Amino acid sequence: MKEGHNHSGWERPMAGSLPIHVVSLLGSQGERRLPIDIIKQDLRSLPATTWIAFHGDTLGEPLAYATDLIRRMGSLKHQWIAQASLTLAAKPELLHSARQNGCRALSFDGEQISAQYLTTEALAPQEALADLATSLRQLAAHGILSVVRFVFGYDTDDEGVFERTAHFCLDARIGLPLFSVFTPHHQSALFLALEREGRLLHQDFSCYDGSQVVFQPKLMTPEALQNGLHWTRQQVYRQSAIWRRVFSWKGRSLHNLFANYEQRRLFRNDPPGVYTETMQLLSHLSRPIPVQEQTSFISTLKDAVGEKKRQLHGMLLCTRAIRNDQLKALTLRLEGVLDASSATEVLQRIHAAIRAGHQKVVLDLKGLELVSHTVITRFLEENAQTLVALRDRVVFRHLRTALDAIKTNLGGVLPNAELFELVTEEA
Repeated sequence: MKEGHNHSGWERPMAGSLPIHVVSLLGSQGERRLPIDIIKQDLRSLPATTWIAFHGDTLGEPLAYATDLIRRMGSLKHQWIAQASLTLAAKPELLHSARQNGCRALSFDGEQISAQYLTTEALAPQEALADLATSLRQLAAHGILSVVRFVFGYDTDDEGVFERTAHFCLDARIGLPLFSVFTPHHQSALFLALEREGRLLHQDFSCYDGSQVVFQPKLMTPEALQNGLHWTRQQVYRQSAIWRRVFSWKGRSLHNLFANYEQRRLFRNDPPGVYTETMQLLSHLSRPIPVQEQTSFISTLKDAVGEKKRQLHGMLLCTRAIRNDQLKALTLRLEGVLDASSATEVLQRIHAAIRAGHQKVVLDLKGLELVSHTVITRFLEENAQTLVALRDRVVFRHLRTALDAIKTNLGGVLPNAELFELVTEEA
């Protein structure tokens, strides 16, 4: 699902009572307008007190275009805001220039951030999220307010998305995070698809405002989605969280604080959000596990060559926990390096998931890169009976692919091959 409710109007708290002039970066045929033409045709005759809100395109790609527009804005003395790409956020010298030339806020695509880093089908590795947060913190360091709109309830969102998003907003110092739930537009393709699937809860369109759940999510209940929206807003707009995200010695802190308190006022009457048992469980299951062994590791990649002694101090086994509420199933995706100690921790997490009521646990090995020799020897031998007991509750995904690569990299020999027959691989 791509469609969602789009809130507008974040520009007004930025400018206060000053006039705002909206300028499109695109021409009537969808072409990108030259910065010099924008200056001459739209901006030169405006009073310097007028705020400029650029829209229609994102600044940052290509960088040369953003550089040219930012440079030309300096001579006009306008304060301005714009939509921007994540590429721009990673360019501190350009952010410095933007601040010097009147930029006060940049808006980023929360759907892109969520799809790449926060949802259950995130495309980027987990460590990349820390790099993104570092880039976005540069905006606060340069006195530019970052604005990000997040929409919850896509088919790849489970209850873990709320805490991941809240932590990201604090870590990245998102200056004005905006939250809503997915809301299909009436008679759109997605609306009709949800109607055919019987997933629309009602068609009272007065409730289709982005703050009320109107459909059945795929991986959680409607009540969990509604609660998650309330919980995330309240966590991110706590007094201490606002000051942590917004305060800067670069100026405009009072204006940015005002914008946050205006946003907070909009949901002051919402019911309190609850940190549910499921959110707690997903948080626990998703904590990275440090690698403790310094022994022989075998690659699960087919193009690797042999078994190697590796120094893996500081390396992690990252886990992604994904819950399907309707199926009472949980998937644990393993990414990185697996040694005997982390394998033991994974086994404990499987038991925790089963105790929490999950009828099925899927162990996905697609992201696994290295396995210690002790995992396929001592660990398997010590836990053979446990694996037999879990056979009806735990299934593996991408197991044979990993085993084939390990066997190849061990010269055609797979230790304890018969023990792998005790586990079940998903069809």
